[in-house]
Amino acid sequence: MPKALKISKKYSFERMSGRVPGEEDKHSFVRKWGVGDWKNHFSKDAKEIFNLYAGDALIKSGYEKDGGWLSD
Repeated sequence: MPKALKISKKYSFERMSGRVPGEEDKHSFVRKWGVGDWKNHFSKDAKEIFNLYAGDALIKSGYEKDGGWLSD
């Protein structure tokens, strides 16, 4: 088995959490996993500060298409 595949299996969400993606356990260190879920854990103030320092990088790297994530 290729090394990259071994690493991805070793650190998969399922293996690290004991859950399937999307299944939430609020007491777990490992969140439920999902694209864009990080935004659900930011307060309005935290979003504004994060945008100030990394908003352009989110868009340039393709994580967000525009600043609309601030109002989610």
